[in-house]
Amino acid sequence: MLIKLYDNNPDMRAVRRVVNVLRDGGIIIYPTDTIYAIGCDIFHARAVEKICQIKGVQPAKANLSFICQDLSHISEYARISNTVFKLMKRNTPGPFTFILNGSSNLPKTFKQKNTVGIRVPDNSIVRAIVEELGNPLMTASLKDYEGWALALDEMDNEQPQRQQRQQSKENAAWKRRHVNDWQMDDQEPVASDFRDDDDTPIEYSTDPELIDERYGRLVDFVIDGGMGGAEPSTVVDCTADEPVIVRQGVGQLVL
Repeated sequence: MLIKLYDNNPDMRAVRRVVNVLRDGGIIIYPTDTIYAIGCDIFHARAVEKICQIKGVQPAKANLSFICQDLSHISEYARISNTVFKLMKRNTPGPFTFILNGSSNLPKTFKQKNTVGIRVPDNSIVRAIVEELGNPLMTASLKDYEGWALALDEMDNEQPQRQQRQQSKENAAWKRRHVNDWQMDDQEPVASDFRDDDDTPIEYSTDPELIDERYGRLVDFVIDGGMGGAEPSTVVDCTADEPVIVRQGVGQLVL
């Protein structure tokens, strides 16, 4: 279902509808300050597992990030020094993914992870959702993963025969166009892996109407916040003594 929200003044009734779905284990596609993303409540294990299935990775090995409303609760999920906190404060909200050492308070699904990516995007829609939800969203950039095609095939098998044949043709063409985008990740994620989390998006990941047309059947809500960006976030590894930019994106880091 496509739902329209405005970055300058999100409708809180619509935001609460989205949050109710998230609390029930729903999955949404939503705008950020870079490109569109797919996400769920970090404390809903089945929803997290579903997104990992779409990405083609195991939850314990997935290089997924959290979207937070602000920096006030970062210490609940990551170990952060005063120096790194000040760096993040200077650069958020903004188009950055900060890789931090994970804390012992990470949700159960992420307990085996050593690091976590933290986003505080400059987008009022997603931050209003996180504020209403009361905890971060798990987030992954919207692109063509293997799991999308598999889910589409499953749904096509339930359609009438004539519709199935037509949709199968469309899906086959889609797979041929994007087969090189499918990636499996069987390695323990390290900071450099986060560079692939926000690959340059295709058309479907910038136009919310096209996103809904393609993926709307597979998620609970597609939030139309206007056209998405075409550049990824800047990824900053803060797990060592000095911050290191492992991918230069749209954000210009202020040291």
